[in-house]
Amino acid sequence: MAFVSPGRAIAPREVSRRLGKPMVVSGRDRFSVAPSSLRRLTLTFRLFPTPQLNMKKPTFPRVPYPLAPQGKRRPVKRRRPIEKHCEPLGKKLVSTSLLNLGFLLLAFRPMPQEMLQATLPQEEASALPTVEIPRVQAVVARHAQTSLQQVDRIWDNTQAQIQLEQNPPIVYHVAPEAFRGQTVYDVPLPSQDRVVALTFDDGPWSNTPEILDILRKHNAHATFFVIGRHAENNPDLLRRIVAEGHTLGNHSWNHRYHPVGTAEAMQEIDRTSEFIYEVTGVHTRFFRPPGGNLTNGLAAHAAGQDYAVMMWSLDSLDYAVSVPEIVSNVVDRAAPGAVILLHDGGGNRARTVAALPQILDRLEAEGYRFVTLPEMMELSVSRRQKSQ
Repeated sequence: MAFVSPGRAIAPREVSRRLGKPMVVSGRDRFSVAPSSLRRLTLTFRLFPTPQLNMKKPTFPRVPYPLAPQGKRRPVKRRRPIEKHCEPLGKKLVSTSLLNLGFLLLAFRPMPQEMLQATLPQEEASALPTVEIPRVQAVVARHAQTSLQQVDRIWDNTQAQIQLEQNPPIVYHVAPEAFRGQTVYDVPLPSQDRVVALTFDDGPWSNTPEILDILRKHNAHATFFVIGRHAENNPDLLRRIVAEGHTLGNHSWNHRYHPVGTAEAMQEIDRTSEFIYEVTGVHTRFFRPPGGNLTNGLAAHAAGQDYAVMMWSLDSLDYAVSVPEIVSNVVDRAAPGAVILLHDGGGNRARTVAALPQILDRLEAEGYRFVTLPEMMELSVSRRQKSQ
């Protein structure tokens, strides 16, 4: 049932709203009531059930992650602008910002001059610790002397390299024919020829420059049996050895002690000699077996290549004993034609460096000269020829 007002047209949508249920009203049921008709008219409408419409439910894209449930929002209490910066204190409002500002001004206020002076220490600053000026001067002089020595050493090395490139030295690095392919322990000389040969093994090393400086100071010459891999790391020392009139010898590439085959022996010896030639331009035909081992294959290969296999007649034992014992071992047993074994590499040779000046001084006082192995061999050959 529906009630309409006079003179108003009733549409099906309004009838549905008034009845609270869906309905369909045909067009002929739509009418209007004239104002002059009855105040209230009761109409009966034919009610129709709602038709089942074949409509698809709209689909929406799925969210990859479930949305978090949103909790209830707490109501926000609206404050007046003045209340945002103030707190109630009893019946008064105290501004926290102004209070903090007051504390800051109080803390950083300028201190009175009298109070500031009272807080400062009144006693004078203590005097600086006294330093002995002569001691400081000695330290400075020692450092300056060390620096000057290093500069002189660099300058000498540079000059030696320049002289080597411009004027190749006339130094024998090949043994006379009588000694080639032979194992030599010493060189026979008459007693009046007081000459010895200093030989240094296992270099070049960090102590080699100091040994070269000592030899140059005494105008002495020596023979250096170099290890190939050490020479590869110090090619400048090879050039300096040759430039200062010393002789280079082959001490193998890796200093092998164990037995080696023919191929490895060839590689150990030939590689070292080729490197010496590439760096200095010198062909050497002197070989010293590592550790004096004549049976591991290296000495046999060197002898087959006409190397003079050099041993020694006097071992200084500089790798095992103290400095005084090194000096005593060399000086007490020195003789004309002696081949003296020393070391400039393979470890810390500070004892050799300390003993060498004493050895040179004492042997020079006895009339000895220090020559290279080829020079001493040439002297022996000439003396033998004269005696015949």
